[in-house]
Amino acid sequence: MTTVPVRRHNHVRRLASDRAFDGVLYTIAAILTLTALYPMYFIIIASISDPSLVAQGKILLLPRGVTLEGYEHLASMKNLWVGYGNTILYTIAGTAIMLVVNIPVAYALSRRDLVGRRWFTLFFVFPMFFGVQPSRAGNYMGLNKDGEAYFVPAAENYKEAVKWAHELYVSGALDPERFTQTADMVSAKIQEDGNPRTGIVFGWTADAELLGNAKDYVVVEAVTGPDGEHYVESDPTYLNYGRNEFVVTKNCKDVGKLLTWADQFYTDVASLQTYYGSIDDGKIQANADGTYEVLLPDADSGINLDTSCWTFSFRDHGPKYMHEGFQSKIILPTTEGDGIKLADDAVNAAYVRDTFPVVFYTTEQLEEKAFLATDIISYISSQYAHWVKDGGVEEEWDAYLKKLDEMGLQSYVQIEKDAFAAYQGK
Repeated sequence: MTTVPVRRHNHVRRLASDRAFDGVLYTIAAILTLTALYPMYFIIIASISDPSLVAQGKILLLPRGVTLEGYEHLASMKNLWVGYGNTILYTIAGTAIMLVVNIPVAYALSRRDLVGRRWFTLFFVFPMFFGVQPSRAGNYMGLNKDGEAYFVPAAENYKEAVKWAHELYVSGALDPERFTQTADMVSAKIQEDGNPRTGIVFGWTADAELLGNAKDYVVVEAVTGPDGEHYVESDPTYLNYGRNEFVVTKNCKDVGKLLTWADQFYTDVASLQTYYGSIDDGKIQANADGTYEVLLPDADSGINLDTSCWTFSFRDHGPKYMHEGFQSKIILPTTEGDGIKLADDAVNAAYVRDTFPVVFYTTEQLEEKAFLATDIISYISSQYAHWVKDGGVEEEWDAYLKKLDEMGLQSYVQIEKDAFAAYQGK
């Protein structure tokens, strides 16, 4: 008799504790998923809701006062579509270039018989972990009357300024969309052809920020603060000529030769062209009397002088040195660009104070600063928005300072002060 083996199906019986554990895991996963998705969902519903309701925190799950006005204004901005087109072009071109370059490199590095394989790999990987970064305005540092560095959002005059901003917000003098709009949305609002919708604008110059609407705005003198002071931050040494545009790494094998090459960027004429564009390309005219005239763009170009400088020169990001003696030889148009900037600055020249400079950090300082700044800056921003909209800065100030100390504010400030001392050569 032929026998056939019987196939048995074994079923593992799951205990109630196993099912409960699975339930907990699924619940946590669902919460994490919702936490990740809700911010994106909120952005969508906020973008089609009444801005005033968004500013008041009344939009949570569903849109209210539905309007597409924001999208309509964005759609009417020609520069926006140009920007999108450039983004798509850069993405496609950049991806294509990276693929063309990286695929052969990756294949070569995958070959164990490649001579110097480890060194080439180190060459590509090492820059991913190290870098040096100069300070920027986002460090919230300032200088007092005695030239001492301090953290602005923890100062008494900052508290008074926030109280004043709340009064402006309540009275309707501040735009209720101030805390819900991106920089692009703000630009669209103030640059809308013939219909700027913001009363006060902060920026380099009116023509730089407002484009065709610049004629509707004038520079105003700094208002008097509660303490009788006028608070103005500016560069008292002419225009925004920065420092630290050229650095030398410790791995440089011939510093003297490198600096000889770099010196060519710091000549008078080279510095001028770094900031305004090439003489040969008609951005600057060299006159027989030794002066240099910055020229306006062609009328049919569709851009103003400020845009032209940023398009056809290194502007703020190139090495240069513009000393006062040479500055006197530069002729600037008075209707656009930096000529307007100088005239605007003269209105508040008497109130200008030195600002916290661009400083360098050591690797250790930079790492600690980045760690501390994440929570500190986020907390400051959220509290500022809360106090301007809802008030309460006076009642919550002590708790706010205590919270900042718990976040490591003193260590953060000490890093900035040490970097400032190094800047001063102390």
